[in-house]
Amino acid sequence: MGSYVQRKQAVPLETLKGALPEVVILKDVDHASAVRSAIEKLESLDATVLTDGALWRDLWALTGTSRTFYGSNTVSSAWKELADKHHPQNFRFIPDSSLVMRVGPDHAWIQGRFTFETCGSMPEVLGSGFIGLVPTGDGSWRVWLLSTVLEQIKGHPNCDTLESEPETESAIPKTLCLEIPEFSTFDCVIVGAGMAGLSVAGRLKALGVSYVILEQNDHIGDNWINRYDSAQRE
Repeated sequence: MGSYVQRKQAVPLETLKGALPEVVILKDVDHASAVRSAIEKLESLDATVLTDGALWRDLWALTGTSRTFYGSNTVSSAWKELADKHHPQNFRFIPDSSLVMRVGPDHAWIQGRFTFETCGSMPEVLGSGFIGLVPTGDGSWRVWLLSTVLEQIKGHPNCDTLESEPETESAIPKTLCLEIPEFSTFDCVIVGAGMAGLSVAGRLKALGVSYVILEQNDHIGDNWINRYDSAQRE
């Protein structure tokens, strides 16, 4: 008997929180200056520089998880609480990253990217993000969209770059079926050598974290070969 997979009910788009700003932005706007000025305010972000419907999406940088905050008061309150704990600082505009974003004839904003770091809390991290701004009636700019992303933990290698290591015979496994010494210890156990498992393994290796992958098949890739007729081992 096949397994039953319950489908999730569709969510109407109009019920989702947030909305694209309906503003007009001229082509010759100095978007780089506006973005730089807004990024300088991130170390002391408050509701006065946010639109009423502001959104903040954090990916592991400050919240330690994937989290979205809605509304100027909620965003500013959450930012203050997390900033008091993690002390984000050294916000730097990434040169040439600003531009005018347009979605159809009625929706536009300016956007730019930045880097930052946290200090005084463990773990300290290096992060990046982007900020979206819309004009107000008095000619100033307010933040309607903010994103922060964890890029690297301080003191650890870049998780997206594998540092070269001298290859030894013992370091190159010939098959997936390796005998593990009885009292071996690892920092992490990965269950399954599929795409997700191998991706996690690569990240852990780049970070210098010891790991072992447990796979029920005899060879890496057998989960694809056993499922798809078009997949063959060379």
